[in-house]
Amino acid sequence: MASESNSLPPGFQFSEKLVAGRLDFDIVRLEDDERFHRGDRTDGIWKLPDEAREAIVAVIDEYYDRRPAIEENVSVRSESFAFRILEEDAEHISQFIAADLEIRFEIPDFSPSGLDENPDPLPYSDLISDVANVQDRSWSELPETSFDVEEDIEAAIPEGHSEPNFFHDDYLDYVLEFLVPAIQDAGWRGGHAWLLNLGMQELRNGRYEEAAYAFAGAKDGLTKHSLFDESRIQPLVRRSLNTLRDLCLLKAPDEYDFSEFDLYCEADVRDLIYVPEFISRPEIDDLNFRMNNPVWIANALVLVQGVAHAIGKPTISRTEVDPFGSGMTLRNASFVLKLANSLVSAAPDEVESDPIQYLEGIDLGNFTPDITITRTLRSAGYTIQMYRNTTEGVRDELNIDFDLIVARGDDKYLVRAMRPEDRDRGTLEELIEQIGDLDHSLLLLYDRELESTSVSELGEQDGVEMMYINLQAERLSPISAGYPRSFADFATEEEIRDEIERRFVAAQEAETTESKGDRLEELMAFIFEKAVPDTHVMTPNNRTSTEEIDLQLQNEEEHHPWTQLGAPINVECKNWNESVGVDEIYSVYGKAKMTSPNSKGAILVSWEGVSDSQSGRNADGLLRDMRIQDLDILVLDQDDLSEIVETGDAQAVFERAYTNLYQR
Repeated sequence: MASESNSLPPGFQFSEKLVAGRLDFDIVRLEDDERFHRGDRTDGIWKLPDEAREAIVAVIDEYYDRRPAIEENVSVRSESFAFRILEEDAEHISQFIAADLEIRFEIPDFSPSGLDENPDPLPYSDLISDVANVQDRSWSELPETSFDVEEDIEAAIPEGHSEPNFFHDDYLDYVLEFLVPAIQDAGWRGGHAWLLNLGMQELRNGRYEEAAYAFAGAKDGLTKHSLFDESRIQPLVRRSLNTLRDLCLLKAPDEYDFSEFDLYCEADVRDLIYVPEFISRPEIDDLNFRMNNPVWIANALVLVQGVAHAIGKPTISRTEVDPFGSGMTLRNASFVLKLANSLVSAAPDEVESDPIQYLEGIDLGNFTPDITITRTLRSAGYTIQMYRNTTEGVRDELNIDFDLIVARGDDKYLVRAMRPEDRDRGTLEELIEQIGDLDHSLLLLYDRELESTSVSELGEQDGVEMMYINLQAERLSPISAGYPRSFADFATEEEIRDEIERRFVAAQEAETTESKGDRLEELMAFIFEKAVPDTHVMTPNNRTSTEEIDLQLQNEEEHHPWTQLGAPINVECKNWNESVGVDEIYSVYGKAKMTSPNSKGAILVSWEGVSDSQSGRNADGLLRDMRIQDLDILVLDQDDLSEIVETGDAQAVFERAYTNLYQR
């Protein structure tokens, strides 16, 4: 904290630093103060003459002879100077310097003063005489002191995360204990969290240019916006976002001239660093922690994701958010921690000369997590009740290592996603034995097909269920039914039609509001992925800054009507017991324009169609108005879907839907 103490002569200022403090003098402080103006010397440029600068250097040299532990190189410029000093010495040394100070007033050619030559330098003591007096000092008056630099540095460094454990618990503690207070002090809030999360999502999805733009935009918003004052976290976040931007642009197809970035954090922000693996610690001449390339990148990743969580809850997509109450973006956090762990575990002992060169060796695809298990469990009718890491003591009480607790009806299950080391019979028998007399069953999830029938037989015991989970297809199935298939598994026309019919029946027979919506979304995702040649599902349940989008499609734009609908295409699915009205039409239009101002098409799938009249306005007429304005909204109902089931010709149904729009 800088201050102009009353005990310091005018123009001098002392500020506390990590080691000792800093005494600085800036002639502008005098020049801008009308109390120090002197007659015809108001038009000149105020400077320190060479003689005065030499005298200042002599005082500083003498001071460092007496305080060698804090000595540093000092440059005395014509307008200002600054140097490290002990706080108790600041008044004494400033008076020493003030005794030798002179101020020169150099008259520029355009000055209206009429002076032909520069006036003689004015003693500083005369300049300030109406306000303060320069006091005589002697070196013998300098107080005796003992000063341990290393001890002072260690005392000034804040405590931080102690070990590089890349687990959800540690990460959550890091965010709540260290980042949240720093973010609150900085005043960062709002949409910046969304932009940071979006950048990380695009990074893990391999959309590198889009991620780079998101990180660059977040950097400008957080570190340059006029609403935000400089904060201690700001420089570290700025460098971290530069690193992630360069990482993304390195992966992008176009060539890019990288800016340089430094692999360090200032000692006073040590608590904001997650990975405490440093190759050098702060010293008197370098008050920074230095890192090697992979450790720096790991810290940049964890810091940026942690800042997003500290600012606010994520708004990317409901499938991105941890449903267990922590407010975390589970898939982003999983990606970040997995990648950071790999980087740190392979970190060399020294700093490489070219940080960017190391980034080229990172295959981000190896760390992209599969879709969240909880979404698939919900779709299968389970209710998520608790995540193991959010309730203290639960693991000890249940005496078993589990991932989460779910319920279906009156039954409760401990869920364990089976690791590779869990696949032998002996391990499973031991795990099942731990259940004991608990009122929970054990639900074991396998993400790949079991080869050993002896393992699957364990699922026949009371209190144990074993299921396959296909994370790509978001489907569960009992072990006895075989491994559930994903989009890529359906190759023949017959297989595709059978699966469309199965999903249609599931949407038709669903009972709860949530399951009805989920089943219809699953049906439409399969149709767009396997039965329509021009479309591909980009992101289920995408979210804009204010709205959720059920499906979003890539559009190859090769066939009618897809050539008229542009890209991307939003799809809204309404499996209601009644038709939708004008409010939903307006919502579809607003979401399309939020996605892209140039959006040309959207699709509304309503099981009961659209109403002829609602709130005094005809929904058919509103669809026509939207078309005339600039957005084609194609509408499909259950009859259209039934036709796709019967004929397998989804393309023909969409062509007719486009024709119907222009006949409304």
